[in-house]
Amino acid sequence: MSTDVPPFLQSSFDRIMGAADDLATARIQAAKQRSGDWDMRTVIDDAFMDRLAESPVASDQLKAYAARVAAGECTWPQIDTKVTTLPPEIPELRDSPQFRWFPYFSPKAPEPTEDQWDEPYRIKWE
Repeated sequence: MSTDVPPFLQSSFDRIMGAADDLATARIQAAKQRSGDWDMRTVIDDAFMDRLAESPVASDQLKAYAARVAAGECTWPQIDTKVTTLPPEIPELRDSPQFRWFPYFSPKAPEPTEDQWDEPYRIKWE
């Protein structure tokens, strides 16, 4: 097929054919992806945070919070509300485009107290 190409166009022809091959490869790879596989970021979960806290580069604040998590006092997704100053690793992980911060965590709504339900809510009409 390339014998029909004049010699002075051969390098351009080779680049175009290489790009077409790359495009075909990308199309095949995209066809193999399932709908949930598009997000290639690393998911931050309890196991990831435990490993990070055990690493030698972890800050003392992160190690202290890991001890509280291990004791059952709190959980990793609650780190915003349970500490006064965040360990330096937390903003770095949240701001990084390579990580997803606890995507399956949804905070629980506070339980209503008894005095909230004494009277039904009424709309004040004017």
